[in-house]
Amino acid sequence: MEKVGAAKFLSPEVTLKATRLVTRGKVYPLGQVLSENVLQLDDNPAIASGRRFKVNRMAKVRPGSGALSESVDVSTHTGTHIDAFGHWYKDDRLFDGKGVEEGWTLTEGLSSLGIESCPPLITRGVLLDVAASRGVEMLESDVEFNSEELRKIAAQASVKIQAGDVVLLRTGWAKLWARRDPRYIREEPGLGREGAEWLAQQGVVAIGADNWCIDAVPPSNPRKRDVHEVCLAERGIYIIENLDLEELAKDRVREFLFVAVPPRLKGGTAFFVEPVAVV
Repeated sequence: MEKVGAAKFLSPEVTLKATRLVTRGKVYPLGQVLSENVLQLDDNPAIASGRRFKVNRMAKVRPGSGALSESVDVSTHTGTHIDAFGHWYKDDRLFDGKGVEEGWTLTEGLSSLGIESCPPLITRGVLLDVAASRGVEMLESDVEFNSEELRKIAAQASVKIQAGDVVLLRTGWAKLWARRDPRYIREEPGLGREGAEWLAQQGVVAIGADNWCIDAVPPSNPRKRDVHEVCLAERGIYIIENLDLEELAKDRVREFLFVAVPPRLKGGTAFFVEPVAVV
């Protein structure tokens, strides 16, 4: 698989070095549980609207034996998911320079920047706990943080952002997800453009957060998506949204082996993923 964007910084050496961070074998699931009526953007279908269950009775194979299955009709941008580079465009151009009409069709999706091009992410992860650094349980929605604050948090945690890292940002908003508070998907604190550009300069391969957009989306500017532009359309950095970082933060884990293997949906703009941190 050809590595594009910041994935070029992933290598066997980077992965091997990350595995050496594992000393206890403790695994932290970082994905939110998918269920009916999870918080969802207005333009995405809810899981409950398209979930169908089926019983396949296999009496001819063995009396009393059978299979239970279901199908789900839901947006791939639901719950904890990873965005492909082709999810976002800027000035009518995708990350590879193609125009939107050239790189995307309504029948086949993305022609070259689909989620199938995302390699397995098995590398060093770093948690930057912005909420804890500010001494609060949860940031307010008008908070935007950038490189100066991120550098300070990293220094306090005695970690240095390195090429090939996955950086996870904690705002505390996972608490709203747990309460099914609709405020979660209307506004949020988050990363600013300058902070995203600084992380890109460090060579990070992905940025994740415990909110629905990663961008700072204040009530005064609900359409703001600077970080999506920087990461997906300009620099080729994957975005992981709707993470659960509470247990990781509670145990004050700051660096770890990060593992996430996105399903290879051809032409897909995103897909559900279950990341884990291993220490």
